[in-house]
Amino acid sequence: MLAQENHRRDSFWQITFPLIFGGLLILGFAVWIGFIAWSGSPVSQAADTALIFLIIPVLVVAFVFLIVTGGLVYLVIWLNQNIPFYAYRLQNIFSRIEGQTQTISDKAARPVLKAHGLSAALRAFVQIFRF
Repeated sequence: MLAQENHRRDSFWQITFPLIFGGLLILGFAVWIGFIAWSGSPVSQAADTALIFLIIPVLVVAFVFLIVTGGLVYLVIWLNQNIPFYAYRLQNIFSRIEGQTQTISDKAARPVLKAHGLSAALRAFVQIFRF
């Protein structure tokens, strides 16, 4: 239980807190820039329009990456939930294949082992009756 508490505390300070702090920092800059632009000159209006046309393509590309990242996250979560089930089924299949292979190998080796056993028994029998 102590390890889970440490993990929860560490994940807050190493992941959640920096994300929240960074988001608030970006939001603060956006509000600050908004106040500066709101009280600006007529030239500022043309600059703001040009900036919008520069930012829109970047947002579209960022949105595509967001969708791809979301899809990858969904795939990893799905794999994490379903791999144990399919791995267990695959392990059972390979276990059955191993059993069948072992049976076939035993059947193939049986005549050879029987011949060697009879040969060894015959040699031992001859050695016993040899003076």
